[in-house]
Amino acid sequence: MPTSGRWWRLTAGVLLMHAGPALAAADTPAAGEARVFLFHASGFPGWGVADTDGRLVRAPLTPLRRVAPDRWLASDYDASAEIWLDDRGNEMARMQGADVEDEPLPQHPSGERDYRGALWPVVRNGDTSLVDANGAVAMPWQQGYGQWRLTIHPERIVWVPQRGPETILAWHGKPALQLGEDEMRVSGPFRERLLYWICDYARERPCQLRDEQGGVHLEGDWDDLRAMDDGRWLARGGNTWAVLDERGNPQGALRYLAGSYFPRLRSGASDRLEEDWPMAVRAFRFADLQAALAVVEAGGEAVEPVMTEGLLQRDGSFHPLPEGYGYPVRIVPGRWRVSRAQGQDDDGRIIDDRAAPVFALGHDNVQAVDGRPDVLVRYPQGGAAGRPGWSLVDRDGKVLFHHPAVTELRSRGPGFVGSLEGQRRIWVAADFRHWLLPPDSDIREVDAGGRLLLVATGETMRLFNTGTGGFVGAAFDHAEPPSEGWLVFNRAGYYGLMDADGNEALAPRYYQVKPWGADRWWSRGQLGEHEYLRLHGADGAVLFARRDGSLLDLPRERELDGVASPVASIVGKSYRTAQGSYFVQQWIDRQGQTVLMAAQCPGADPDSVLANGAGLLMGKGWPQPLYHGGECELPESVRAELDARPAEAVPSAVSAWSAGW
Repeated sequence: MPTSGRWWRLTAGVLLMHAGPALAAADTPAAGEARVFLFHASGFPGWGVADTDGRLVRAPLTPLRRVAPDRWLASDYDASAEIWLDDRGNEMARMQGADVEDEPLPQHPSGERDYRGALWPVVRNGDTSLVDANGAVAMPWQQGYGQWRLTIHPERIVWVPQRGPETILAWHGKPALQLGEDEMRVSGPFRERLLYWICDYARERPCQLRDEQGGVHLEGDWDDLRAMDDGRWLARGGNTWAVLDERGNPQGALRYLAGSYFPRLRSGASDRLEEDWPMAVRAFRFADLQAALAVVEAGGEAVEPVMTEGLLQRDGSFHPLPEGYGYPVRIVPGRWRVSRAQGQDDDGRIIDDRAAPVFALGHDNVQAVDGRPDVLVRYPQGGAAGRPGWSLVDRDGKVLFHHPAVTELRSRGPGFVGSLEGQRRIWVAADFRHWLLPPDSDIREVDAGGRLLLVATGETMRLFNTGTGGFVGAAFDHAEPPSEGWLVFNRAGYYGLMDADGNEALAPRYYQVKPWGADRWWSRGQLGEHEYLRLHGADGAVLFARRDGSLLDLPRERELDGVASPVASIVGKSYRTAQGSYFVQQWIDRQGQTVLMAAQCPGADPDSVLANGAGLLMGKGWPQPLYHGGECELPESVRAELDARPAEAVPSAVSAWSAGW
């Protein structure tokens, strides 16, 4: 046991600190000087947090997760508590008997909600609330279990219990409206009106449009209600919709059919957070309503109404489709496809939200492009690949790209891949510039910027650079998708690394190559009698090497913002010694320095191949290790294995047991 300096022991989940100054929060570097990371050390019971200067922010005692760029949530099962921490390890809040859900509520699409970042549902002693990244309770505790649901109004949230009526609350936590035991919220709140259409489950009394003070604005037997402009409403009874004035009186002679509902179906309010206007409807009216009713009352056959298909706007205006057209389908916001009525020659058109023709399709069709509402793929009717005539057009039908022989266009990354005679050899960039590759080319992958294309060329593959307009580098057998200006390729069974100009930064002689951001990469391969894992810098120099090492990619160690992790987690084989087996992990920074090291020592059976005994954790600059489950030391033979490195490694590629540790 160490007799001087500082040492720690973890026993039964408790961190004991002995002689010497602790790694206090005040010793942690200011923001920007060091980056924190999450780690899981073999031999320790949970997840910990350290920074790239080697300081321990949180011992690996409990499950841990990042809830904000500078906030962490620890679940201490032994103490039955959830603990919120900042990047310095300061405890922001503690909640006994609580369980915080893994995922927060979604952000409101309006972006208008004023609340403290993301909010997580939390259950404590059978009650439910919401909590922020600082551990502050954001809503009053609700009895029992249930769900929190956003509404289309950015200032209201709904508590839906497993049993009992809903409660609508303001974002500052004050209850705004409490439903009765036998009531259901059919619609509301609306985006611009804090009103609610509330109905009786038993249908024993009319529905009410109620405000948050309990006032009733109108009553009726409508099965649904949607807000329109100027205080009017669109109400549904069965499958029929009608426009109502502010007092609930139907306006005009037109009624509308839209959707298909079971007779008098009433359902709870939709969770949709965006309004869906205009509506595709069939408007109908009777030439003489009173005469039609008189015929029915006299026992005659029902009079067929006059039907017109069109689009109903939120302002109450109805816009008939162009004469002879029907079957409206929204393609992208503000654009609809309509077709000739059944039985007539197909002659499609694109119309806008007020049913005005935009451009003719003839016998073509169009489809939307994910993430590009300004672009449509136009193709021959029937959608069959293999027929020429595919093109890209804008919302107004203007041709953005066209090649008479293209038989298919598919969205790929930031652009489009086009086919000629069954070969995917046209690349169309996001700005609609295009490149025609030689015959027998087949585009397989594209990088995120659309600059590098991975292309199959017969029995081999090549890298195509759109910046130079041609193939670069030598051929290879297969490759991973290009990323961040690099291509990991395989030739004759070994991996190498190629840059955007075709230069081979790493010759193909490795079992594994993995880029780490834009200026670092890892390789694993045979050197002499041993296999080494190595970290290479931008100039190819070896910054770190470990004999028989492997990368351990833990998703929970990745950064929230998608930035490359500040450290890489390295593991290796179990080292067999006379004392038993040892398992060692390292966390390496981008300069090749070991920031943190963990080891698990032999257990009770020294002949076991598993290292399942005490845990040891050591950080850069620590005087002594942190232990869990007892104390252990790494034998010199294991240290020698960790010190071993190939001759090509630069002097900075030191091991964890060299000078300075």
